[in-house]
Amino acid sequence: MLKGKFSRIAVIITTVIIALLTYIFISFRFFSYSGISKNGYSYNLPIDDTTFRNAFYSYEINDTLPHYQYRQTEDSFKRIAYEIDQQNKGHFFHTKSWGVFCFSKIRNPLKLNNRVKARELQFKERIDSIRQVASGLKDPDSLTRLAEYEKEIMQTWPFRKYDEIYDTLAPDDFDYFITLNDYKLPHDDKFFVQHGNFYIAHLVRDNSKKKENGEASTYFIRKQVKARYHENENSISIPVSRSWYTILNSTAFILTILFWIVYVYIIFGLPASILLSVSRGKAFTAGNIRDMKIIYRFLFLIGLLKSVFPYLKEWIFSDYIYGTYIGMEGMNSFISALPLLLSGAAVFLICKAFQKGYKLQQEEDFTV
Repeated sequence: MLKGKFSRIAVIITTVIIALLTYIFISFRFFSYSGISKNGYSYNLPIDDTTFRNAFYSYEINDTLPHYQYRQTEDSFKRIAYEIDQQNKGHFFHTKSWGVFCFSKIRNPLKLNNRVKARELQFKERIDSIRQVASGLKDPDSLTRLAEYEKEIMQTWPFRKYDEIYDTLAPDDFDYFITLNDYKLPHDDKFFVQHGNFYIAHLVRDNSKKKENGEASTYFIRKQVKARYHENENSISIPVSRSWYTILNSTAFILTILFWIVYVYIIFGLPASILLSVSRGKAFTAGNIRDMKIIYRFLFLIGLLKSVFPYLKEWIFSDYIYGTYIGMEGMNSFISALPLLLSGAAVFLICKAFQKGYKLQQEEDFTV
């Protein structure tokens, strides 16, 4: 009795889809939790090695120092560590995201420091000129006014020193990047910046050298890389020139607008046109079949591109990614593309049914 209620084809398709989803789910779980780890072997952090700048450094202060000296020393260490940490993290000043690419601007602390030093030089020259003028004067009132002017400059300088710099940021104060999301470093590696260049403290396990306990020798090496890493955002930034940044950013913006226009037309406009035609009693028409073909081909194309794009992206930017950063999109991209592919398959089957109906209708009209 139940046998006649279920379509054999529908049951087979349902079973295949459930099996596929189960396989993807299980694979995704193993993929998600099988990251890079220390694998059980031990190593020492090079906290005293300045080769890796502030990647591992941990300062220690003599506890026997007087309190004021201890706090002064501690504040100095914290300030230096904070400045280095800011350079290593490279906080985004401005980011625009167009589809799969982001275009970022990051303030370059070296360029800003050069501007600060230039302003400090101007400040010293101004103070020297005031004192030089004062040395040639004998009038008490004039000397008093110059002294008050010098005092005012000295008092306001600590606040104006940086405010005027940041309030007048110029395009040349920034570094420009193409930013790619969903990338990370291997578990034990550390990223740092030095003299405007990007480096990785990369952990090496050397089996040719054994410790006393028989373990392979492990140590960090300094490895220069081409892309900046952002630990908090799990992203990497590939440097480009300001002109290329402008060109690529504008091109991506135009292509994104065009894509969304096409997307809305195909995903919303064409189905609405088909439903309107069906409501008028004209279901099996060549126009409806043509529109369905456009819809399912578009869905298949977008789903396929979404699935393979992470691998295509790694191929395009292999010089910046390969051997350094780990992509996290692989299985995620296929799972996120699965609704598009299944929707395309559903529209494809409906289209085939409409084609059959259109053929029968043409044969009936021809017979009449």
